[in-house]
Amino acid sequence: MRDEEILMVAIIVFVIVSIIILLYRKKIKQIGKLNMISNRNFDNNTEYQLLKSYAGTGKKDLKRNKANSIEDAIDLVVKSTPGGEFLKNVKLYTLSKGVLFFKNQYYAVEGDVWGVNGNKSFKGFNIGDFVQYKSLLGKYRKGKIESLKDDRTCLLLDIEKNKVFEISYDNISK
Repeated sequence: MRDEEILMVAIIVFVIVSIIILLYRKKIKQIGKLNMISNRNFDNNTEYQLLKSYAGTGKKDLKRNKANSIEDAIDLVVKSTPGGEFLKNVKLYTLSKGVLFFKNQYYAVEGDVWGVNGNKSFKGFNIGDFVQYKSLLGKYRKGKIESLKDDRTCLLLDIEKNKVFEISYDNISK
């Protein structure tokens, strides 16, 4: 091939790649604001408390909490806070990504999580539960749950060392 042919092929490839990049969009669009939203029935006689402000905010959280339906998106945010029951000051989003006709659309929500503070339980664990975990050296140790941080981790007090550290629910057992 001559230099002109190589240059022409390189330009064509560059144009095709540029068009694909421009057509492949990751777009976050706000579709609504609501005062309150819930997938569960709640009791008007119960005094609910604010458990977490601005849950699910930020582009990273919105992309992580994407769901195929609005109901699933609500559940992801509410269940991410132990004791969560419903959301207030809610913003609804659609997230779309794809090329031309091959677009996928997802939903995400953000808002303040409200619930019953004394009802904190996650994956069967409660504050004050005594649990067992495996240390880095492979030895089984005992601990006490001090706080349910979020839907992935809790703060655990090692009984022998008297130190508090963060650990995944997957790494502890009753």
